[in-house]
Amino acid sequence: MKAVKGYTKHDYIMICKEEGGEVFSFASIDEAAGYFSMFGHELPTDVALDGILNDTNCDWIVFDDEQKRIVRVARNSI
Repeated sequence: MKAVKGYTKHDYIMICKEEGGEVFSFASIDEAAGYFSMFGHELPTDVALDGILNDTNCDWIVFDDEQKRIVRVARNSI
């Protein structure tokens, strides 16, 4: 999902930790898609990228900046 305006990367990290989740930070959306495609999912990178961009359970947070930085806030699932 796209980051909500007014929330920072730090805000999402703190919320995730308060909920007992685990935080993964990526320098770019391409790095995140590569991780997602390799980490037990065996998905093609383009499918992983689509899954990140169209996430509906708020596990993947995409920040609207030049590099499309991304944070994965894992809440009891991968």
